[in-house]
Amino acid sequence: MIPLQSTTSQPLDLSVWKHIIFWLLTALVFTLGWDTSGWDLPVSRYFANSQGFALTAHPIWGKGLYLSQRSLVWLTLFAVVWICWRPIGPFSNMLKAERIAMLCTVILSIFVIQYFKRKSLTSCPWSLQEFGGQAQYVSHWLIGVRDGDSGRCFPAGHSSGALCFLAVPVYLLWHNKRWAYWTLLVVLIAGSIWGGTQVFRGAHYVSHTLWTGTICLCVAVLLRGAWFGFKQYRRV
Repeated sequence: MIPLQSTTSQPLDLSVWKHIIFWLLTALVFTLGWDTSGWDLPVSRYFANSQGFALTAHPIWGKGLYLSQRSLVWLTLFAVVWICWRPIGPFSNMLKAERIAMLCTVILSIFVIQYFKRKSLTSCPWSLQEFGGQAQYVSHWLIGVRDGDSGRCFPAGHSSGALCFLAVPVYLLWHNKRWAYWTLLVVLIAGSIWGGTQVFRGAHYVSHTLWTGTICLCVAVLLRGAWFGFKQYRRV
């Protein structure tokens, strides 16, 4: 049973760090497990043929959902900004500086994903020759190996619009575990829907979304630890 009460914001609260470690290990095991399974390409083949992906230009899956999801990102980001100055619920237990740090972590997560995308030589599924494109399938683990197209598809940028908010439950864990887990569930569902949409359209492999979530979670945990480190430094 997850406790309702607010937890203390102490850096060495081992009960909270156990949750963090569990989240990280679960993300890594699931993501690496999928990567080694080799299911990326078979899943993409299920939604495509030699002419491409039927849902790429679909009025709902191709444009409607894609655009509505982008609008939802901005609305959610605005909500987090608003909470920084007008906190509600368990966010009221956070220092204002802590809420701002949470917001900065959300934004930085997006930039980290974009950085990796710009450096990536992995192209999207719809760029593969067997789906009417020019690229050959090359694993994103083969660093420095080009696949014959423009690359810049790994990890998933679109789903990062939802998964960047993994920072919120990470920060909430020190104040209210129930809210943290409910927020985590909402973020993961949103990320799965957005990532799934891109898989259906041929814009990403499943692993791209999984790595986006894992990277965003790692960024959130690292910056959360940095926050506590900064607080300890200020006390010295």
